[in-house]
Amino acid sequence: MRSAFAKHNLREALFLGIFLFVYSNGLALWAQRRGKYPEALFRRLNPALIAVLLAYAARRQGGLASIGLQREGLGRSVLGGVGLGVVLSGPPLFFFYKPLLLDTPLEYGPISQMTRRELLKDVFVDVPIGIAVLEELAFRGLLFSALRRHFPAKWAIIGSSAGFAAWHLTVTATSAAQSNLSTAARLPAFLRPFVLPLAVAGGMLTTGVAGVTFARLRERTGNLAGPIVAHWVVDGVMIAALWLRRGQSAGN
Repeated sequence: MRSAFAKHNLREALFLGIFLFVYSNGLALWAQRRGKYPEALFRRLNPALIAVLLAYAARRQGGLASIGLQREGLGRSVLGGVGLGVVLSGPPLFFFYKPLLLDTPLEYGPISQMTRRELLKDVFVDVPIGIAVLEELAFRGLLFSALRRHFPAKWAIIGSSAGFAAWHLTVTATSAAQSNLSTAARLPAFLRPFVLPLAVAGGMLTTGVAGVTFARLRERTGNLAGPIVAHWVVDGVMIAALWLRRGQSAGN
């Protein structure tokens, strides 16, 4: 009986990993080929995916509590999430304002074109719901719990973080192409043709590392609120910082 239960968890983890990879990367590629902005498509579809994932989680063994949506550990998890978010925001902020590997500060087209109202909506609505809640529900909630039922914490953390990095593959490539990395990167001549692939590899590596820290917080507190808060803080701070850089550049 236990062996059958373990096989079910492994099948669930495999299905979730494949589904999430195809959803994120497939939609992004589909939008690109039709000349559409992928983020606009995700804004429309991600709330529906959240509803589907919540309904699925409520019906699986252990219900919502099994993926960390519970009162127990809530306060400690939220406080840990705020602290983790602030810590993880430090390196990208330093890079944005002191770009040691770039000739000029990093610029990202879609953010630089935002109005103040669009920025506020993005930081306080789109990012917390369509990014932080969705991705933490998917990776530190469902995928992590499916892996954790069969593997030790270390492997559940690594597996869910690898899936999290893979989710961002096409989005990272798109974002790198819409930035000034290809012209501003301070690299030897023989590496310049590979600026974008290197940027994608670096972006996925840092995403995976962030996923590890979110998963460790989830494991330590048993609650999903902290990873959601940390994810929101990191993404929100980075978006606001890039927008403010754009404002400073325009004023100079």
